[in-house]
Amino acid sequence: KPAHVFPRKSCALQGFRLCCHTRTQFSERGVSKARKKRYGGCIPSVLRSLDVDSDVSNALRPWVGKLSPKEQTVVLKEQHDWNTALLVFRWFKSQEDYVANVIHYNIVLRILGRAQKWDQLRLCWIEMAADELLPTNNTYATLIDVYAKGGLPKEALEWLRHMKIREIFPDEVTMNTPVHVLKEAGEFDQAERFFKNWCVGKMDLDQLNICTADAEMGPKYFLSTELFKAGRPRLSNHFNGRNSNKVSNLADSSTDHMVAIRKPKLAATYNTLVDLYGKAGRLKDASNAFAEMLRCGVVPDKVTFNTMIYTCGSHGNMNEAEALLCKMEERGVSPDATTLNTFIGLYATAGDMDNMLKFYRKINGMGLLPNVVTYRTILQAFGQRKMVAELELMLEEMEQSGISIDEQS
Repeated sequence: KPAHVFPRKSCALQGFRLCCHTRTQFSERGVSKARKKRYGGCIPSVLRSLDVDSDVSNALRPWVGKLSPKEQTVVLKEQHDWNTALLVFRWFKSQEDYVANVIHYNIVLRILGRAQKWDQLRLCWIEMAADELLPTNNTYATLIDVYAKGGLPKEALEWLRHMKIREIFPDEVTMNTPVHVLKEAGEFDQAERFFKNWCVGKMDLDQLNICTADAEMGPKYFLSTELFKAGRPRLSNHFNGRNSNKVSNLADSSTDHMVAIRKPKLAATYNTLVDLYGKAGRLKDASNAFAEMLRCGVVPDKVTFNTMIYTCGSHGNMNEAEALLCKMEERGVSPDATTLNTFIGLYATAGDMDNMLKFYRKINGMGLLPNVVTYRTILQAFGQRKMVAELELMLEEMEQSGISIDEQS
């Protein structure tokens, strides 16, 4: 528990009506991700060698025949430069004992997509097919994600059509990715429809569309050419939703096993739904999604609470937002800088300088550190209200803390 404890208050949310009365145990997620990764065995030496030697073949020569598939996977994942990642991958493939696998291809596809090296990604995809490796749910989730984050949401959703052609039904992670893409594009109804169809085993893409400035995809994208040459198996009737009462779980293509309505099992899915409904202005639905999450025993994480707090506060329900903060700490999920910055931003927007500064002081009181976002929000609030003296004091505090003023500030 942090040293600072927020004052106890009633957590019954009047306007938002959140059902937080549950025995679900809350735990903090993502802590391990935030810590610096530490590897044993030969991994640190391999990574160090790749850092100091630009010649990948020379750097990896001491480990010929010594790296297990798992160690190879770790080495690939740790490459942040797309060119180095490709060279490492090529070196692995050149070894006599190497067995091509979809996991390594997924990693390389993600690295290339994040770097927006679409032509290299195309070649990697073709090479994967040449190795007779079929894309998995993880492959499609990766491609949808990198295309969307690369500013190509329309192209990202084309991967769903490719999945449908291959009769691969999205798992929850893959389903959540296009829902997130549609949400960020402001296509709230389409996002909800896609989620609800997934819950009953359907993937109806007929009405799935994102309006973009360019009516057609650019010629450098290959989704309608080489990608779709990889094979077009016969579509099953289940994908077309012809049986409205019994739908097939195509995640298991070996049988026509009938499934009941799916319930999400991941916090990330509920986080997306809460944000979706919040941005659509559907507060009751956001509340219901959160309550359903608790009923299903899915443990909310910091992202869940931060999203709920922003959803409440951005619609003027600051009492409910603070009640959620109370509930957050009560359940053992410690607020972070993002949580408090959310309150600072909400109160700044509302023109409530006293509460804005109250949450600014809480940051230090909880052993956290203000960041650039914190100061930028406060400086903007002071500047808009011509509070020159307060702004100058904040600048002095920033200087004492060693925080530089960025261009935006």
